[in-house]
Amino acid sequence: MTYANGYAGALVASAGPSSTENVWSVTKTWVATLIGILLQKGLLSTTSTLESALPSVNWGSVTSAADKKKITIGQLLSMSSGLEVKIE
Repeated sequence: MTYANGYAGALVASAGPSSTENVWSVTKTWVATLIGILLQKGLLSTTSTLESALPSVNWGSVTSAADKKKITIGQLLSMSSGLEVKIE
């Protein structure tokens, strides 16, 4: 990610493409927006499972794939999928 922030004509923060940032909260907004577009166009449903929505995923390499394939788009959007994030 590349960004630059300025205030009163001065550069106050910047990062180049090799820097890493925690963008989880921003990512949720963008993903929800894109899902909304797919819902509006009828290409996806909130009852669609991850397995049907992501057919190109190699589910054999996903930990706990049997459970994750059953998660619906609606559960992801409402943050009720049961997935946990472990930050180390």
